[in-house]
Amino acid sequence: MTSKLFSNLGLRPELNAFFTFFFDIVVTLFVMLGLLSFVGFPVTFIIEKVTPALALGVLLGNLVYSRMAISLSKQTGEQKTAIPLGIDITSVVAIILLIVGPSLQFFNAEFEDPEKALLYSWYVGMGTSLWLGIIKFALAFCNDAIRRFIPMAGMLGSIAGVAFVWLGANPVLSAFQMPLIGLLALIICIVSLMAHVRLPVGAPGALVALLICLPLYYVFESFGLIPEHTASSNSADMLGLHLPYLQMGGLEHLFGYTLGYLAIIAPLAILVSVIATNIV
Repeated sequence: MTSKLFSNLGLRPELNAFFTFFFDIVVTLFVMLGLLSFVGFPVTFIIEKVTPALALGVLLGNLVYSRMAISLSKQTGEQKTAIPLGIDITSVVAIILLIVGPSLQFFNAEFEDPEKALLYSWYVGMGTSLWLGIIKFALAFCNDAIRRFIPMAGMLGSIAGVAFVWLGANPVLSAFQMPLIGLLALIICIVSLMAHVRLPVGAPGALVALLICLPLYYVFESFGLIPEHTASSNSADMLGLHLPYLQMGGLEHLFGYTLGYLAIIAPLAILVSVIATNIV
């Protein structure tokens, strides 16, 4: 009876998609945290100020999109799927390396207070996100024109580089850093998601890979079999409840220092809009 639970509820494809998308967001989040640390942001600053609002935004955005899909399904009588809202890896890499990192260096030279420099650089990041939203909102009314006048091959080209590097090569290379764990997780995902082999009780493949490989990782780490540069820090200082709160600094810098980066922000917004057009 248990083995038919997911099938009877019609949830197995949705659960597979949910866990796959969830872990994709988690991986992108870790990439973002690593890049912010690389450009000079302390981990405590990232956990306390960046992550809470990001997590809340992703949650609320997906709830809104899901509600829109449900309403449209009722209106049309056809089943509709909501486009997932998450962290765009292209924007993450470009904003951190081309805008937030250089602005932190500028403010470090401008101010003698490192905390103030971090705060102002964060404000620039928020202002950049607001400009991205404004430009993408304006471009949303041009989607039909974009589809008519730009060949599909040309639009798909904007996705190809990101797909090959971040969705293909990067995860595979990461799996080979710890092959006994990484390749096992990769095999489970390939067997369940691509070969469509039914796992016990119809469980989602991404979830099974996590439940098997995560405990295995900590067992290997306890015996010193994990390379030091990939081992977890196990720091209790980062644990705690960090709630998002309103900050007006992003609005203040919307027409301030952030304007100097519009030459980067505008093409990035166009790229993301083209990607969204292809998805839709």
